[in-house]
Amino acid sequence: MSDLFLGAFLTLLDYKLVVGDSLVGLLPGVLGWILVVRGLRRMSEEEPAAAGILKRPIRIAKCLIPASGILYLIDLLGVDSSSYGHISRIQSLMLQAGMERAMDWIHLAVIVAGIAVMLIGYEVWWGCAEAVIRVEMNQGWKLGGSLMKEMLKAVIVVQIFVLVITTMLPAESVRMVGMFANWAVVICFLSTIDRTRSAFFRGMWL
Repeated sequence: MSDLFLGAFLTLLDYKLVVGDSLVGLLPGVLGWILVVRGLRRMSEEEPAAAGILKRPIRIAKCLIPASGILYLIDLLGVDSSSYGHISRIQSLMLQAGMERAMDWIHLAVIVAGIAVMLIGYEVWWGCAEAVIRVEMNQGWKLGGSLMKEMLKAVIVVQIFVLVITTMLPAESVRMVGMFANWAVVICFLSTIDRTRSAFFRGMWL
């Protein structure tokens, strides 16, 4: 489950820097979903009892690889960097061409796509927690599957709340507070995954 831990780290934590005309994500989500797919496959092979539950999360995670890759490329090209208070060269050309409405539609599309990837990604982690619970039932181990579910609920609530607040109040201070709140709850979820990973290899709750 080491791949799952690293995958969760890359997909759930997000921080972007403006570098030239690009928004560079320090933690590329596309790499994270690749690791998640690999981790889910390994878990499915090692625990046949969980294989059936993991089929859907694996398919979803595969779809999220190109989706998150496209979003990462959009950031690198600076197509929607105005949401971070920066007008890229591409956007300057669009403004000169009188394409303000097109920029608004692109901005809306990027926001909707980002929300979709985030919400669909939750289903992957929910399926992972369900698989852990199934392993607990079959093996009699204590892996913390129920705790994973509870922490995932906290992540969902906090991330959606932060998304709404930062959209309504796009001030830098609000963005920073939201970022730290997101990091705090995600780190707690990562800690749960790490304990589950350790217990999975030892067959007992640490």
